[in-house]
Amino acid sequence: MMLTKPKMALMICFGWTVVAINSSIPLYGVNSFTNSSTECAHNVVWPEAYQMYNDWLLTTALIVNFVFYMIVVRIAVKKARRRNYIGGNKHFNIHAKAKTDLQHMVTMVIVLGTFVLCWLPYVTLIFMVTFWDTPNFQFVKRCTLIIGLLNSAMNWLIYGYRNKEFRKAFKSTLKCKFCYKDDNRLPPSAATSYRASSVEF
Repeated sequence: MMLTKPKMALMICFGWTVVAINSSIPLYGVNSFTNSSTECAHNVVWPEAYQMYNDWLLTTALIVNFVFYMIVVRIAVKKARRRNYIGGNKHFNIHAKAKTDLQHMVTMVIVLGTFVLCWLPYVTLIFMVTFWDTPNFQFVKRCTLIIGLLNSAMNWLIYGYRNKEFRKAFKSTLKCKFCYKDDNRLPPSAATSYRASSVEF
């Protein structure tokens, strides 16, 4: 009810617009690249002020993300405890809803843990480079950024592995795609029987 499709589309457009403008600032002349530059790395091309701004903007966004996620996890845990509070005694009521809640909480903890493990090295290096900048630290910071960015590729794998509905959706999407390809090759009668057998399966 609160998050409608138009609101979601507006949020996505706003987010990508901010990222596009922020990341393309060096293209508009805010850079220190020259023909004599020996390396095309951000610590060489970007001015020091822009580097500092970019690093701390990302760090702030990561910390805010972490705080919000912790709030969501805490609310979910409280909700699960309230649901499982029966007759004045705290114990797990082993039924479908309780199992689902527990599974969702474990998934959230895994996602949060992966997020922290992937981004903590980069955030640590940002603090170190801010107060003690060396070429070695800059190289390690670039390497840890790759690990952090890979975190975005891990979330759908975690949700796909942990959530039955996600697995079903992925399977359904792949099956439809393959069926569509096969239907173009098969005659109409064979394609119809193939689709029927796929549905039964």
